[in-house]
Amino acid sequence: MLRITTICVLILSVAVLAYGQDNTAKTAGTQITAKSKKAIDVENSQVGDDLNFEVTTSVDAEGVKVDPGAELMARIVNVEKISDTNKSSRISILFDFIHSGEEFLPCKALIVGIENAGQDVKVESSENFEGGTRLTLAGQNIKIPEGVIFKIRLIKEGDQ
Repeated sequence: MLRITTICVLILSVAVLAYGQDNTAKTAGTQITAKSKKAIDVENSQVGDDLNFEVTTSVDAEGVKVDPGAELMARIVNVEKISDTNKSSRISILFDFIHSGEEFLPCKALIVGIENAGQDVKVESSENFEGGTRLTLAGQNIKIPEGVIFKIRLIKEGDQ
């Protein structure tokens, strides 16, 4: 009985992973906009903190549909504050899931732009975290208020 249960769990796990990878590949290249649900503040952020964004555009890419209001879930993977040795602040972000209705869709995404951040934040692919985005600001700590619009491009595994 234990062996049958274990086999069923393994089959289900493989199916879920395959479904997620297939959807990630289908939506790759799709650009969406999303609104930050909390401030992104280098002084008060820590590695591992969750960042959530509310999707503001509709996504319909080869059968994968995400409606406005869905939640794009990310996490902070690196934080560097201004210091005597750091003349720029940095924060790196990795996207993990889109929560749309009852579904959690695995995703990889890069931030490609920020509208009205109030600071001249540089956006680039992270050199240290595959599929991650690094935000950099020279001369001061990054502080992007809640509600700012981010332009985000969905990517597939291995893209930068």
